[in-house]
Amino acid sequence: MQNARVSGPQRIVLVVAMGAVAIVVAWTLVDWAFMQQDEGWFMLAPDSSVLYSPGPSSGDRIGTAAVWIGAIGLWFALSWRVLGGRTRR
Repeated sequence: MQNARVSGPQRIVLVVAMGAVAIVVAWTLVDWAFMQQDEGWFMLAPDSSVLYSPGPSSGDRIGTAAVWIGAIGLWFALSWRVLGGRTRR
């Protein structure tokens, strides 16, 4: 974006907006792909009134971390590109 007619403050607003979009997309992806969906299935312990719902697996945690790291990395790379990344002479 070196030749674009965007001022410094406008670039900062763009970077913040891209961060907000990255948060929404990552949150939606994690919710859609990794959040536990009970869908009415529970385990009942015999001779008690306690219900158990299956918990998240370690694969869910790794996938969630991967999505967030990917979103942060993408935001960082795009921000670096928008803000210039190098000192100008």
